[in-house]
Amino acid sequence: MTRIVLAVASLLVSACSPVPDVDIMINESNEGAVYVERIPDARFVAAHPVKLDREVIARTLRGIYVRTESSTLQTLFTSNQSTTRALSNGDVDYLAPHIVKALSQAVSDQRVGFRVVHPAPLITRSNQGGAAIGSSDPIPGPGFETTEGNLYAFGTSLNVTLTKYRHRPESPNIINMPNRRMADDTGLKLTDVFFYPPDARRPDSYQPSKLLGEPLTTTLVIDYQLLAKLPASLLVPPPPKAPEGDKVTQPAAVAAPGAAVPTANEDALREQKALKEVESLKEEMQQLRRQMEQQQAEMEKLKEKPKKKGSTQP
Repeated sequence: MTRIVLAVASLLVSACSPVPDVDIMINESNEGAVYVERIPDARFVAAHPVKLDREVIARTLRGIYVRTESSTLQTLFTSNQSTTRALSNGDVDYLAPHIVKALSQAVSDQRVGFRVVHPAPLITRSNQGGAAIGSSDPIPGPGFETTEGNLYAFGTSLNVTLTKYRHRPESPNIINMPNRRMADDTGLKLTDVFFYPPDARRPDSYQPSKLLGEPLTTTLVIDYQLLAKLPASLLVPPPPKAPEGDKVTQPAAVAAPGAAVPTANEDALREQKALKEVESLKEEMQQLRRQMEQQQAEMEKLKEKPKKKGSTQP
């Protein structure tokens, strides 16, 4: 009985927990919105206000990638995973200047929220998966899909959380029909969120404590000072390798969030480094062989000298 009472009490507390309030609307348009929201949680402390360069924010937004598992029907024709940027170049161009302004106006108990809106395809197939046969049936697009998130500065880090990804409202008659998938109110049900370049992401020990029920699996802690110093050539992952001949391409391996993404350039550099090491070893071996030959020749000369001095004529 006590367990039941505690469970009900925890549910009531979580249901009545305060939600962020929008304090300042920085910009709102057909493209989306950027705003400053207050966090009603005493544990939340941010390093605001802070002035960051627009390019730093742009690099942070461009570095957010998602890896989504395809539906059952899609896996028949393609690999079972697809990797793409969470925000397009147009999204970044719209969000970056407004986020810079928002961070300069926010205070320690506030964070910056953002939203971008795009027209959804007229006909789309569910990429959220499902256990039943009908989970991959075509469904009509409702008109728009939304990607949302929030960020705040703490020390020299930017904590970025993706809360929705290409989410579109679900039709109740589709969700509740037999053999249909369960509703996904975030678009992140079968999606991994990671950052590129991985060197700019902080380790898991920097992850903040769970606030307001948001999943930590979609939170990225970015070292923005390091990110600003990296050359532009290291910010974009290489394109996937094209299949050779009629070989069947294997599905890409799922990398843990924040794990290093192997690139063709890195493989080539490793091969070059290995070849150089082999060449240097060969040169060292040749030098050692020459030295040993010289030492042997000198030893033979030393052995011959006493014989010549002490020899007598018959």
